[in-house]
Amino acid sequence: MTFPSVLVVDDDEAVSAVMQEILRQAGYDVSGASSAEDTIEIIKKGHVDILIYDLSVRSQPESFDLLASCLKDRPSLAILLITGFANEEARQEAKCLGISLLEKPFEAGTLVAELSSFGRRVA
Repeated sequence: MTFPSVLVVDDDEAVSAVMQEILRQAGYDVSGASSAEDTIEIIKKGHVDILIYDLSVRSQPESFDLLASCLKDRPSLAILLITGFANEEARQEAKCLGISLLEKPFEAGTLVAELSSFGRRVA
């Protein structure tokens, strides 16, 4: 079985490193980014099946614009939005874009299970 490629975008390097290691151990091909510019560049190259994106409370509107742009460029891209700041507006915006949302903190098994469900859609 070939696992989808995953891009983890989180401005907290420690959190990103932990998520990447968890996913590598689960068999995924994982890379990381920490900026919107890097995210857009990587997505446009088309080497990513699943985007895990951390929603910062400071940049919610800009983040949803970025995610909508990624989906416009790559309609088949699966996106998992992770956040510790899940308000109703963020939930609604994610739903409108067809993006799954996972609230922090979450366990490693929950992250892997969520991506397993994506894998069935992108494989």
